[in-house]
Amino acid sequence: ETISELQKVATDKYPEVAPSDPMFFLRYCLKDGTSDEEKKTMLEYNLQWRMNEGKEIVQAAREAVDKAISGGSWDNAPVRDMAPHADIVNKYITPSQCLTTTLRSGDLCYCIRAGQIDDVALMSEVSLEQMTDFFLYCKEVNAIVANMRSKSSDSIVEVFTANDLNGVKLVGGDATFR
Repeated sequence: ETISELQKVATDKYPEVAPSDPMFFLRYCLKDGTSDEEKKTMLEYNLQWRMNEGKEIVQAAREAVDKAISGGSWDNAPVRDMAPHADIVNKYITPSQCLTTTLRSGDLCYCIRAGQIDDVALMSEVSLEQMTDFFLYCKEVNAIVANMRSKSSDSIVEVFTANDLNGVKLVGGDATFR
């Protein structure tokens, strides 16, 4: 599948959520080991999610990134404040425990310092579904930023996730957070 073919699928079937950014579609084209039909299926699954249960997450992430760059340089406050369930989650997950940084290659590294998070207290205040929404939002913010940087650098920027388990209790703690 080419970018234009995938864009056509998106605009024909899911016009209200079809991204205009070609980089979004390029990432599907570059998936090694997948057939054209599998790429199309993955795209459609993603767009269905964006149109339904993921709609608010995607919209919040887009608005947050727009606000974060509106002053000319990155301001992470809107991203934190607009996260799903931020009023609870931000008490336990701070920028020193969950952050995205740029690697020398230009790629992004999203690091979660799980051992530094009071998972028992956090999970006593949020549900697994709420926590999932929060991390899907973080993933969407990182994807938007990676696509923006890919366009500006004319090089594909990837997002790597590092889960720093230093200090994580293997016994005890809250298993739903892990």
